[in-house]
Amino acid sequence: MKKCPNCGKEVDRNSKFCTYCGYNFTNQSSASVKNNGGDANQTTDSSQPKASAHQQVDAHSANPQPNVRNSQVKKFSKNYFQWLLDTLKHPTKRNTNTHRYFGLTSFMISTLLIILDIVQGIKLAVNATTSSISGLLGIGNSSSIGSSITSSSEYGSIMFHTSIYLYICVLLMLLITILVPFVIRKVAYNDATSLGEFMNQFAAYSNYGLLIELVVLLLLSLGILIIPAFVLMLFVYLGYLIAFVYSILSVDDHGRLDKIYAMLIAFVIEFIIITIFLSILGLILGVFLPVLSSL
Repeated sequence: MKKCPNCGKEVDRNSKFCTYCGYNFTNQSSASVKNNGGDANQTTDSSQPKASAHQQVDAHSANPQPNVRNSQVKKFSKNYFQWLLDTLKHPTKRNTNTHRYFGLTSFMISTLLIILDIVQGIKLAVNATTSSISGLLGIGNSSSIGSSITSSSEYGSIMFHTSIYLYICVLLMLLITILVPFVIRKVAYNDATSLGEFMNQFAAYSNYGLLIELVVLLLLSLGILIIPAFVLMLFVYLGYLIAFVYSILSVDDHGRLDKIYAMLIAFVIEFIIITIFLSILGLILGVFLPVLSSL
């Protein structure tokens, strides 16, 4: 490992760029070489004409610098999936050498998978409903009716805007579920864990839900009944519930409040906040739905 002179973070010894701030270590090595042989190079350079601006541009294009942003994304992705695999093997094992946004990344992916499951489930429900109604009315080729509805541009537009709305709502409710035990740990036990580290721990407890969400999406895509998928999604909710409870019970007991009472207080606070949040969403829908329907 070596330390970045720009941000002070430790990175791999063979890294050419800092994975935290993007500092170019090759510039550092070239600068040190220049300083070591400065006198000789200065004498040599003074006797040679300077390259023109056009030649400098050609030399730069012939030796392009690697894209720092792409290298950071690749490094982050590789480390994230390695961390994800480790948390699936050992959910309760603490790993402090992780990026502070790994947990948030898991929550965003989980929310996206939940929305995709909902959208696919609605599509199956529309097809099943139209098939049942067509069967009762004796209309032939009922499957084509459902397919024509779900493949229409109006249906696609409605589901697209609904998906964005649901994504924001589900992600906000998930963040509320994370922030409540974090605040309880801070207030009741003076816990020194940062928010990024706590989110990583919370995600480690519930990352197995990502696999369940992927299985549900596969089942729904194959047209399998909605009920088994719904049962599996209950285990995703159970995972977040376990993470909620364990994140409080696993804190170092330096406070006067018993952890059982701290957990009960956390449940009450979350229930109140979620209720207020859903009420506000209901008011927003009541105001904007008539406007959108009139457009």
